[in-house]
Amino acid sequence: MCVYTSPFCISKNRYHAKAIYREGRWIMEKDQHQEAIETNVGKPAKKAKNELVEWLKALLIALVLVVLIRWLLFKPFIVQGPSMEPNFVSNQKLIVNEILYDIRKPERGEVIVFHVPDEGRDFIKRVIAVAGDTVKVEGDKVLVNGEPVNETYIQEAIDQAHAENRLYNNTDFPNSFVQDGVVPEGHVFVMGDNRSNSTDSRMIGYVPLGDIIGRADLIFWPIKDIGLINH
Repeated sequence: MCVYTSPFCISKNRYHAKAIYREGRWIMEKDQHQEAIETNVGKPAKKAKNELVEWLKALLIALVLVVLIRWLLFKPFIVQGPSMEPNFVSNQKLIVNEILYDIRKPERGEVIVFHVPDEGRDFIKRVIAVAGDTVKVEGDKVLVNGEPVNETYIQEAIDQAHAENRLYNNTDFPNSFVQDGVVPEGHVFVMGDNRSNSTDSRMIGYVPLGDIIGRADLIFWPIKDIGLINH
């Protein structure tokens, strides 16, 4: 409230105003500084609210993308059993790339996860030969198109077995289904890295491409084993 003694106003409030004569009467006009203050009242709170809304939107979008990527592109897989030792051990958790083989076919040396209908579960093995390849297993030698496969991923284990005067692949697989032959179109020949303890193409036959879930690309658990998988 103002007390007038002249055309000027002495304000009892925290801001100042002045009286001006306009259109035949005296009116009050707040100074520009006060107008700026009043105009900005509430703006910081409104700005903070808008920023919060934007952050929530971004978080929601990120969450949706993660879910889509999880279900459409990648799948977690838990290694069960010793068939891929020494490179993979039981209870390791992997990320499987499910989109790669929609773009191209599997290649030799790649570690894949595939479904085995007769077993009702998923296996993890290594691609040894692809469609059109001639494959033959002779003890610790694996021949593809007549040439020995350079299996660097298990060479140390093979050398250790030989140093102990034994074969690394020391199982004859009496119920073996495939030990040699030509891989048919639309299939791959797979083996476990632990040659003496693996149910693979030697027993279950060639794996149809349609049963392949994807390529194992990353170990994410346990923490000490985290890393990309070499193929």
